[in-house]
Amino acid sequence: MYSLDHGDSLEHPFRLVEITQFDGGSYDYSRPHRHNYYEIFYFRHGRGEHDIDFTSFSIEAPCLHFVSPGQVHQVRRDADSDGWAILFTDDFYYLNLINRDILHDIPLLNQNHPRPIINLNPAANEEIVRTINGIRHELENMNPYCDDAIRSLLNLLLITSRRLFEDSEGISVEETSNSRLQRKLRRMIERNFYAMHEVSAYAYSLYVTPKYLNDVVKRITGKTVSSLIQERILLEAKRLLAHSNYPIKDIASTLGFDDRSYFSRFFRDRVGKAPGLFRKQFEEGDATSA
Repeated sequence: MYSLDHGDSLEHPFRLVEITQFDGGSYDYSRPHRHNYYEIFYFRHGRGEHDIDFTSFSIEAPCLHFVSPGQVHQVRRDADSDGWAILFTDDFYYLNLINRDILHDIPLLNQNHPRPIINLNPAANEEIVRTINGIRHELENMNPYCDDAIRSLLNLLLITSRRLFEDSEGISVEETSNSRLQRKLRRMIERNFYAMHEVSAYAYSLYVTPKYLNDVVKRITGKTVSSLIQERILLEAKRLLAHSNYPIKDIASTLGFDDRSYFSRFFRDRVGKAPGLFRKQFEEGDATSA
């Protein structure tokens, strides 16, 4: 195991990297790791597996895979696979934008989404390739307003991806006050789950009653607010147990538990095993048991 921090930082807030350039570099991308920036993988050819937060997704090119800041992931691809990785920070995307919640509202960039991938049909693949080639052209020529052009092309890529995703999932894009409230809650949990565990605290911050918030969230997600909070805490607990060498008592403290024994009960009741056993099984390579 190793210390799991938020990985390396980008020298430039936007990068377009050929996937083959990750091979043999100083940073071992073949091991589980995470970053403090977004990654969009476009696999042009080849196959493989991409593990994202304890779920393994098949690489079946052409396809797009999305990884958000903080997610632990590992790419295991065939030697003949190729494509591009788009790396960018919040600050790069949001420059000159007032609304800093746009990225969080895209399901594919939401850590709670169970399947952050898109398999591309020929027409969609052509559209994605055209946009990536536009980004490549801007980076190669470095004309005036290059960053602005790249930012626009990145936004086009995200809009195209969102349309493809919503079409494939049959998702209605109708906006309601309830859907906005549910998204605000998701964002608030992501920013505060380390310290805020009580439903009432989130309801107070959103200017609604706990009952109203629960009713709205259950209607949309089928889950209670408490379940969403606990799921996010458990995900981070699993990340730290599996991919760091932090003592369990320190993990408990990091996640807002003053009592290690209470954290252990919380984890065992929901995962079915104690934190120490979860870590041991993961170390031994029993990912299915973990």
